Amino acid sequence: MGQRLRRLLLLLALLLCAGAVPASMNGAAAPHKIAQVFDLTISLEWQPGSEDRLPDDLALAGCPATTAKELFVDDLAASVYESAAYLYYFSEGQMALRNVAIYTGGENWDTADIRILASNSYRPTAFVGGIVDTPTLYFSLTTSVTPTVFAPAAILLGRLWSGRGALCGPWSAPAGWRTIGHEWGHYALYLYDEYFDIEMGAEQYCTTTGLDLSASSPVLNSLVDSLMAYHYTADKLWLTGDAPPRSTRPAWSCANTPQLHVHGATDWETIARFYPVSLPAALRSDLVFAGSPAEALLNISVAAPATPREDTSAEVRLERLPIRERGAQAYLFRPGADGAPLRIIGQGQLVAGGAALPFWGVFEENKDRAAVFMQDFDGGKRYAFPANLDAAPPLDVTAANTISLAATIWQPALSITPVVFETESGISEIGGLRVDLKDCASTTKSVKLSYCPAGSDCSEPVLVSGDNSFTHTFWFPLDGKDEPPALHGYIYARSLDTSEELISWYQIGGGVGPAHTDTHAPLVDGLVQVDLAPSQAGAGADSRLLFSPAQVCSAPASLPPDVLGIAGTPFNIQPVIANFNGGQGWGSNPADPPLRVRLGYSEDLLDRLGIGEEQLVILGFDDGQGVWQILPEAGRSTVLDWIAADPQRFNGEGAIYALGYARARVALPLIMR
Repeated sequence: MGQRLRRLLLLLALLLCAGAVPASMNGAAAPHKIAQVFDLTISLEWQPGSEDRLPDDLALAGCPATTAKELFVDDLAASVYESAAYLYYFSEGQMALRNVAIYTGGENWDTADIRILASNSYRPTAFVGGIVDTPTLYFSLTTSVTPTVFAPAAILLGRLWSGRGALCGPWSAPAGWRTIGHEWGHYALYLYDEYFDIEMGAEQYCTTTGLDLSASSPVLNSLVDSLMAYHYTADKLWLTGDAPPRSTRPAWSCANTPQLHVHGATDWETIARFYPVSLPAALRSDLVFAGSPAEALLNISVAAPATPREDTSAEVRLERLPIRERGAQAYLFRPGADGAPLRIIGQGQLVAGGAALPFWGVFEENKDRAAVFMQDFDGGKRYAFPANLDAAPPLDVTAANTISLAATIWQPALSITPVVFETESGISEIGGLRVDLKDCASTTKSVKLSYCPAGSDCSEPVLVSGDNSFTHTFWFPLDGKDEPPALHGYIYARSLDTSEELISWYQIGGGVGPAHTDTHAPLVDGLVQVDLAPSQAGAGADSRLLFSPAQVCSAPASLPPDVLGIAGTPFNIQPVIANFNGGQGWGSNPADPPLRVRLGYSEDLLDRLGIGEEQLVILGFDDGQGVWQILPEAGRSTVLDWIAADPQRFNGEGAIYALGYARARVALPLIMR
């Protein structure tokens, strides 16, 4: 059966069931009454200790004073309450959270709706429509785009969120619970973003009231405009207008936003396609959560860990290095038998010479240790801790742990590529993760590799032999489910010749989208997004995306003359088009259209590095020549912290992008978050 015919049959089934929702989500519709309730599972990647004080950790990291609760789980529970109130308000009293269970230490990670990473550099993200139970084909009756695949997935959050980054900001503060509400709109309400133009790649906000980028606040009208455009001030969902609201100023238009392109409908019209809600006659401002039926339904429980611990937070500081790149990737390493990794917990960015980073989830009895890596893209060197794996010190939760990076002998270049199979239904599935490892210093004949899913234990290490070049694929069952492999995870490598190691996190990003809708719905709002302009023809098959920190063989002075250094993390971006042979990299076929890459950044990190937003430029790495090149810019947002490059052609082997910083230029207008 041909792919297009299979999709048409699935589409026909969908149309016959138009308006249907999963059995587990059914509810009775009634105007201004609760029509839909949601049960919610939240899982933390790490296990907090009973004596870990969140305000103390925030102060240790150099964060401003906050109103955070003493314990992280208590602060998170307070955030859930505020998120429930937010949902009740913006759903016009028609939706409510019911039973909310919070787990720690990765318990129930694979089935959790919200998964919270320990990383201090992870931007809040969500898979659009990830609430579905099975991969589901969706076709909008009001657009001409090809079908979208909604697949079971999750909301992924970092340890904290302030609107400027994941280093500071308790989830119980407005920036935190408002962000959860925005991601819930993606995950559970099937809504797409309304803050950029997918044709041009430029900043654009769907608003009926107008937007002044030079104003301090508010950005959008809290009682009218959509929280899918800017949730830090907007408290409602887009209701009015048979046609998208337009303005003489393009920045105010809803046209060409992902929401309009995919659904061709307002937020409320979209939600009504999936849930038994009533379209409000007007948006209300008198809804109060306290004392409401929704508050009475809410039940928040925190599951006690099997083995409670008193203190799992360790102070870690990184000594300054005489190089420009001062941000390092930091991981907690839990050793198993023979020093192999039992579990890895990413901690995010550790800045050399800066404030401490509290490592979360440290089990002293397991002799948990730190593993920290930094690549100097200017000098062509690589630095790591520990230098000697046989004498790696365990972390001490009672004292400061000071780390000094040393230049490594081993110079590994690493890429992680999803193996993507097209199934009989025409919907793709990732059946493997291919790891390609090259030793640029030619010192290695044998390596051990492990796959470590976030929130779970690592696989048994695999011995791979070669002549400074190694390839291994971690295989997973083709069972019609999107996990495994884990949406977020880690790859561990150890050189048996130099006794050095490498850890890299990876993130599966759904499909290339949202404009290329013949694919899995994308992971949105993240550090990396890859789009196809609507005017471009798609690849004709489902696609998948994976990105990870770039590890490359770079020669000294490979940066452009006007670029002073790399700001944050360079990314290895791997889009793959599904086929029955395990997929082909985007660009393997010369007819594959160019792709626009959009990179997010953390203002917290820029502040710590002393870099201004106006200094940022977007870079692409020319692997053949070993040099970075400044790419033409399509658009940027100093409001939501991202920069998009003009569409570029891929070569079938992925691409490496980064944000660099040039000499200071005239500051762009800022807007209060």
